[in-house]
Amino acid sequence: MIIRKATGSDADDLKTLYFDYLTHYPPREEQNMQEWQDLLNI
Repeated sequence: MIIRKATGSDADDLKTLYFDYLTHYPPREEQNMQEWQDLLNI
C-alpha cells in the first residue's frame, strides 16, 4: 500500500468516501467539485 497526499484529481473519490462512509447525514445539495479540487491543491 502506498500512502500519498491527496490531489485535486482525487476529489470525486474522496467525495464518495466521505459521504458514503464517514457521515450519517450527507448534504442533499450537489457539491461544487471545483471547490473540492481547489482545497486539495493547496
